[in-house]
Amino acid sequence: MPGFSQITPAQALRLIGTPDAPTVFDVRTDEDVAALPQVIPTSRRLAHTMLDALTGPPGRAIVVCTKGRKLSEGA
Repeated sequence: MPGFSQITPAQALRLIGTPDAPTVFDVRTDEDVAALPQVIPTSRRLAHTMLDALTGPPGRAIVVCTKGRKLSEGA
């Protein structure tokens, strides 16, 4: 079961493409993308080290990586 700041893949997929869709950031490494090149529709690729540099009003976001561990949870 996901924690307070987590979302299941099924929940995320239901939101994508809707007016309430959060921004999806794909923080996978180049090696992970090469091994699994599929992307989530509307996702924006970004190095996990660049998340702090984002500007603009805060909003809902989903941060994804290959395994859902250190890169996305550490973001």
